[in-house]
Amino acid sequence: MTPSQCFLSVLLAVAVILSCLVCHASKGLGGGRKADVKDEQVQKAVHFAETEINKMSNSYYYMMVTKVVKAEQQLVSGMNYFLTLEMTSTDCKKNTKFPTELDSCKPSDNKNAHATQLCDVTVWVKAWIKNGTSLSDLSCRPPK
Repeated sequence: MTPSQCFLSVLLAVAVILSCLVCHASKGLGGGRKADVKDEQVQKAVHFAETEINKMSNSYYYMMVTKVVKAEQQLVSGMNYFLTLEMTSTDCKKNTKFPTELDSCKPSDNKNAHATQLCDVTVWVKAWIKNGTSLSDLSCRPPK
């Protein structure tokens, strides 16, 4: 083996090792990672989920997000946001127009209602498509 071939072999081996280290450090391409709940894009995903949950719910009252328990994001063809949301019943009835901001509604004081739930959702955002945001994997449960 000539010195230049030896050098290229060593350089190739170093490149392979470095690429393996980078992939491992970033949990691999497309791996999920913790998201900052204060990030504007995460907040948009939370608001989208809140609106969609209210559309799908057969509750007599609107629900509002009172806490983002967990937020993770995953780069795919777009961005997946995996959210665990604490949702609370409000005093705003669904037979009225959807409030522009649920902040104008107050949490319900009805102790008989299932006032608080934890909801796990996935919001898939494809920013390059008009109306390219969708909700999937919705499941809600009472808090423990």
